[in-house]
Amino acid sequence: MKAAVAENLDSLESYGLKEVAKPEAGAGQVLIRVMACGIGYVDSLVALGRYQVKPPVPHTPGQEVAGVVEAVGEGVTHVAPGDRVMTMTQKGFAEYVVAVAAMVIPLPAALSFTEAASLPLNYLTAIHGLKGRGEVAAGETVLVFGAAGGVGSAAVQVSKA
Repeated sequence: MKAAVAENLDSLESYGLKEVAKPEAGAGQVLIRVMACGIGYVDSLVALGRYQVKPPVPHTPGQEVAGVVEAVGEGVTHVAPGDRVMTMTQKGFAEYVVAVAAMVIPLPAALSFTEAASLPLNYLTAIHGLKGRGEVAAGETVLVFGAAGGVGSAAVQVSKA
């Protein structure tokens, strides 16, 4: 299978499509055929080795994935081959990716793969910031800077909810 891989984190030019081994779903895992992979600001920092946690090389970026279940490992019962799903995982810029089953969420029919690949990190980050860190409560006013971006847009929607 093909994946975007870099042998170093010097620049985006370090990345290229390479032939790599197709992963297999182990116990408690799901193998997904990637249809869309989200990318955000943090992804670019990680890809260039400028994030607080540096990935080991060779590195394949991509944390937010939407796709079709190809296979499930032992003990996985909430999704099956052929199901449309989204997840947070690693190495999403590839044709196939393995995810921990507990992180795999079935997609409603109305949600496209592209839309689904933009949701997990943006919304979890917004929820963590607003509820976990900011302790925002009903009736309070929230000001969101950068509401045009992924996390900002999610923060506006979560705040309204």
